[in-house]
Amino acid sequence: MTDFLPSLATYERERLKESIMKHGVKHAILVLKDGRIIDGLNRWEIAKELDKECPIAEVDLSDDDAFALGVSLNLDRRQLSKAQIDAIREGQKKVALELRRQGKTQEEIAKITGLGRSTISELENNIANNVGSDNTCNDMPDVRVKIPKAEHEKIIERYKKGETQEQIAADYKVQRQRISQIIKKEERTQRKTSEAIANLKVEAKIQNSNATDFLNTLVDKSVDLLLTDPPYSTEFEAESFEIFVQNWLPLALSKLKETGQAYIFIGAYPWELRTYLNILYEHKQEYGEIQLLVWTYKNTIGPNPKNHYFQNWQTIIYIRGKKALELNIKSLLEGCAVQEFNAPDGRNGTRYHQWEKPLDLAKRLILHSATKTSVVVDPFAGTGTFLLAASELGLENIGSEIDQKIIDIAITRGCIQTG
Repeated sequence: MTDFLPSLATYERERLKESIMKHGVKHAILVLKDGRIIDGLNRWEIAKELDKECPIAEVDLSDDDAFALGVSLNLDRRQLSKAQIDAIREGQKKVALELRRQGKTQEEIAKITGLGRSTISELENNIANNVGSDNTCNDMPDVRVKIPKAEHEKIIERYKKGETQEQIAADYKVQRQRISQIIKKEERTQRKTSEAIANLKVEAKIQNSNATDFLNTLVDKSVDLLLTDPPYSTEFEAESFEIFVQNWLPLALSKLKETGQAYIFIGAYPWELRTYLNILYEHKQEYGEIQLLVWTYKNTIGPNPKNHYFQNWQTIIYIRGKKALELNIKSLLEGCAVQEFNAPDGRNGTRYHQWEKPLDLAKRLILHSATKTSVVVDPFAGTGTFLLAASELGLENIGSEIDQKIIDIAITRGCIQTG
């Protein structure tokens, strides 16, 4: 009966749930004779969820008196912010206007809504003077409540994961309109970015060649950004894997500019990490300190393992040339060493091969380290994810793949075969 009352904040709901779990529902919920709840909806929902008994007290009130009681109890009991109280007041004003149209007196309306007669008179004057675009009143909800920009990305992520604007607003103790404003602004920004990228799009170019032959065609110290996903250690015997890495990695590093950067995706197995790190530290004098980033995902986890933990992460080796520019990181979350992106999942979309990487993760890394004139290079291009990411961002790119069948898949995704 009081739909404009704000939801409980998450921590408030958890605290109430814990109390009900331990002590049960201590205060009866109030309902009208027809079963409509006046007060205690949250207690009733949580008790139902926990299969706990919920005492009910039936009251014989008119709808108007029930409304007044519900608002009064919530205003007295809830720890509401000024913004939330303002939102409730706006709801009360709308009810007051409707009651006035129904012919109730100012005294009756004041008793029902809790508003003062002067406020009701002001609303009537606004209508009489045609104030406000909707001919009601010009006291629109104030959405100027400050939420730090660092929180905006968290709000967007929560909304994308399915949380309602009402719940997010309750947690921040602001009006829902403020959350809606933040979400709409982000949607506008993304739309403009997509349009700009569409206008910049260049071809994603792939060659049929093995990695070392391809790298040998490149001029030393000519690569701006190396972004690649070489075969994993599980495809080799221990000795042959070390030879494989020794053959391509130092060669690739020799092509990296002093201003260049590199992201190399590898697995999470200790001996694979050890092999890469041993070879990298042999060439440490050529670039700055390396960093290990983590790509983690939770959407393709399989059966529970019996003798080990499920590895829902992979390593990204990050390398910087000695004169590399600062990272172009837009937010705190983007700057974390652990990057969480869902893995491509054939159940919810298209997955082109088993170890395919997320296109959005590739775009983020490219945006962190590339400039408008950078060329992105991938000697293990597979089905072209990294080349396509560079292409969609308007950057020149080139890569190679040894398996023509895989290249054919890349072509269906939008790559063109050269050479």
